[in-house]
Amino acid sequence: MNAIQLRLRDSLSQREVSHVTSRSCVLLMKEFLRREFLWATQLNVLENCPFADLAGALDPSIRCDLNEIAFATTTSESSAEARCVRQMMHWYKIIELAPLAAQQHYLLDPYEPLMILFQRRGCFASEHRIFIEVNRVVTVNYDVLKHSDSWEPLSLEHDLLDKIDGF
Repeated sequence: MNAIQLRLRDSLSQREVSHVTSRSCVLLMKEFLRREFLWATQLNVLENCPFADLAGALDPSIRCDLNEIAFATTTSESSAEARCVRQMMHWYKIIELAPLAAQQHYLLDPYEPLMILFQRRGCFASEHRIFIEVNRVVTVNYDVLKHSDSWEPLSLEHDLLDKIDGF
């Protein structure tokens, strides 16, 4: 596993879900969905959103070994989260082995907001791939969000996220 994959595994294995960070986690989920939408548009897999297999669309020949992603099932709070974790692992394998594959698209890392969500002890589940429940308390409607004119980028700065959560 590379350093980013280890960071993901460690974030999930040491996490106890916290409602204290729910505001920032909701915004981080929205930022992930915004970035995923941009990537999915470029990779022509928009119909698979949310939670599209961006790595499979980018380079289906590079995948993680099943042993590398087995932890996703045991550390995830939902099947949607486990699916995203597996896709993140595949994505970061591509970044490790073929970084130019992603760099040529000139888009931000689609999974960094989820990585930070997990580090902030957040979780999510999905119902019908439309309703995404964040930290078991707030639901994001993907259909409403993707048609919104005000889908603004979120800064991932730690201090800003703490301020959002009232720290």
